[in-house]
Amino acid sequence: MSGMLVTYSLVSHPSLSPPDAQAAATNMCHTILQPLPPLERGQTDGNVPEHVNKDSNRWFLGELEAWHTFECEVIDFFHSEMLQDAFDRCNSSPAEPAIPATMTKEKGKHLIEADSQSLALSFFYNVLGLVESFARTLTKEEEGQRNKTPSSLLKVFQIEDWKSRTHVETLNPYYTMQVELNNEKRTQDFYEAQLVGHMDLLGGEADVMKAALGNPTSKKWGGLRSILGEIAYYMLLTGLQYSFLSCYDETIFLKMDIEASTDYPAQKFPRLSYSNVVNYNDVLDESASCAKVPVRLALLYLFKLANHEGGSSSPKGDVNPLGYTAVGEFGRDLAPRGRRLSF
Repeated sequence: MSGMLVTYSLVSHPSLSPPDAQAAATNMCHTILQPLPPLERGQTDGNVPEHVNKDSNRWFLGELEAWHTFECEVIDFFHSEMLQDAFDRCNSSPAEPAIPATMTKEKGKHLIEADSQSLALSFFYNVLGLVESFARTLTKEEEGQRNKTPSSLLKVFQIEDWKSRTHVETLNPYYTMQVELNNEKRTQDFYEAQLVGHMDLLGGEADVMKAALGNPTSKKWGGLRSILGEIAYYMLLTGLQYSFLSCYDETIFLKMDIEASTDYPAQKFPRLSYSNVVNYNDVLDESASCAKVPVRLALLYLFKLANHEGGSSSPKGDVNPLGYTAVGEFGRDLAPRGRRLSF
């Protein structure tokens, strides 16, 4: 399946423009708070593997930590003066309408491959494309009352087109957010990756991520360590701090921190923080007991974090990813490997 992991772009694929482009547009603030359209799943032949990514059997062995404050951080971001002023300034700007998230109903051995492409395109049109459009529009000087874009907002949301680039080894995230480097940081490359995202059907079962988060230290196949293995490996290789993993119905947001060992300060280890599952139909709920945020708003906040904080957890090579990941046989639970798992 690694050959199916490609980057989609409206610029590169003009023929893929949304069919509902003439639908009545709504303002950005309203759209970003809406739930996603439901995903119409195709009918399988009963032979779908437990985990779609059969060629990617990597486990994450570093520390795992729940990102308990994620929803509250997103809510604070939404109510921030910076973002609300930007929404007010761009209130009359149309938001591109989402398209129905329809997956192929083709049966047979190519179902998973076809559905993987449909999944990526549906997520792009309904989430990624809209959120990046929001970010760009919020920084345009000509929007709203033509006020000059605040420098703080420009710093947060100065996002360039993602491009098809050569990624490390065989793992190519579906989405890479890149920003233009300032003159001091420019070398041979004018752009720098700040955030990556990966879409995976995860077997097509319901509540896969919810089940994985229910027992995050499990060494069973389908547990959190197994579904995060590939994206964590890529983050360690590239030194990126922020990413997301989505199967459309469920999305989790990730932050990688590199910590120094208490006993041996010269040694460093990775700690991967994971948010609660954000469901496709979640809406903004500020209840103290069970705060929830919509997917688009959560992703917009992750954009802000990745850009504003630089997107890097550590210099590339600071932590050997092979020391904190393991490759196992497809469908098998994690076997003892002579090293202590960090929990």
